[in-house]
Amino acid sequence: MDQESSLEHAVRVATEQALARLTELADGRSMCVIGRSGQSFPAAKYHEGAVAALSDLRRALASGGDPSTILATVRERWTERSRASTLSEDWAAYHAGARDTLAGIPGSLTLVTTGSIHR
Repeated sequence: MDQESSLEHAVRVATEQALARLTELADGRSMCVIGRSGQSFPAAKYHEGAVAALSDLRRALASGGDPSTILATVRERWTERSRASTLSEDWAAYHAGARDTLAGIPGSLTLVTTGSIHR
């Protein structure tokens, strides 16, 4: 029986949702193509930021350590990145997507078995 922490489960589900939204908004185009078009697309950048932050969190969790501490560290890193400089509308949306998605990830360490959370 596959088991994962509820944090890992939340990251996986949030990633799937963000990728689905991004794919829908991009309408089959890559973000590079959209970016080179010169047109602002903050809605897509928001979900791209969410995917990037969740990827960072997934990599950090895979390296081991206390999951709650890792989550807090990744949240802080993305908060600091967004404060680092003046951001264009697209980059502000990118960072907002990252911060918002990380804020929505619970730090709980309960186990998930076959897709249902056991508390």
